[in-house]
Amino acid sequence: MLTGKAKIDFETWYLKMLRSKPEIQDRYWDENLLSFFWNSDDTIRNAYVFDWLESVKIYANHYAITSILYGYEVNFWGIQHINTDAIFNTRNKAVTSAIKKANEIYNTTH
Repeated sequence: MLTGKAKIDFETWYLKMLRSKPEIQDRYWDENLLSFFWNSDDTIRNAYVFDWLESVKIYANHYAITSILYGYEVNFWGIQHINTDAIFNTRNKAVTSAIKKANEIYNTTH
């Protein structure tokens, strides 16, 4: 999902965000919180990754195309605008592709 500097910076952001919650604060070790996150369902992981991406000004948009073809397309804006011109037959494939491309963008620009 995330690799290199993107993974390190995401984990730093995620732990800081969790530690700001009164119910979490310093009650758990970092390793446990990160293990719980990385072993969570795709929906939960994707939501937090997209929140982090927006916090670093990388905006990924995946949306349904319903006019001629049925599918999902992914576009990015922020650091740079990228239209992938790829159509995915499931939302999950579009989200996975968006995160993979955003990871690449982050690791090459930070």
